[in-house]
Amino acid sequence: MVAEGWPVEQLDGETCVVVVANGDPLDPRLVAQVPTGALVVAADGGARLARRAGLRVAHVVGDFDSLEAADRRELELEGAELHPYPVDKDFTDLELAIDLARALAATARAPRRLLVLGGAGGRLDHFVANVALLASPVWLEADPVVTIEAWLGTARLTVAVGGAPALPVPGAVGSLVSLVPQHGAATGVVTQGLRFPLRHETLRPGSSRGVSNVVAEIGSSVSVEQGVLLVVQPFHFASPEELP
Repeated sequence: MVAEGWPVEQLDGETCVVVVANGDPLDPRLVAQVPTGALVVAADGGARLARRAGLRVAHVVGDFDSLEAADRRELELEGAELHPYPVDKDFTDLELAIDLARALAATARAPRRLLVLGGAGGRLDHFVANVALLASPVWLEADPVVTIEAWLGTARLTVAVGGAPALPVPGAVGSLVSLVPQHGAATGVVTQGLRFPLRHETLRPGSSRGVSNVVAEIGSSVSVEQGVLLVVQPFHFASPEELP
């Protein structure tokens, strides 16, 4: 499963699998925070963005309509394993890349963290569908639990899963955080260190109740008894001049 030449000893429970989406160039501020030794899986043209950002790509997945033949040859020479799919397919390149990352996370030496890197621009339909992938029900079946995180533009998204340990919500005091339920109601929601606390409460799809909460203390967190929450910090990586 690991690309030839990739140090297998790095693929263990502490390793982060990074999926790079095609789209906007990667912000250097985000790339600088990618964990050392991360295994990089690129979705089609995301491979070109990853290489430009200095990330070593282990796997490339997609129909390769965004990669020139020269790009593919260079990736193979660098030890990347290519996984080609037809252009007429039922899934986006990003979903195929995440599926490969999930397969890696199901191995005996399973990484426990999946990090998606990409931009927040481009087509709205792609963006909405790709965010939904992060809270896919398939992750609820993972044993042990895999931490799902995405850095999109200046936003940070994490997934709080029912029954899992409390999810840390890092960020400066005063920064925004929104809790958005997925796949139905999220019940037994408990927050610590947020300005508007939730105490074993229910957040339902179609309601904005969890939107625009605020980090009030360092070390804040959120937990869920049942259901799935997207924890969205829209300006987590923004500089002061970028804040609204």
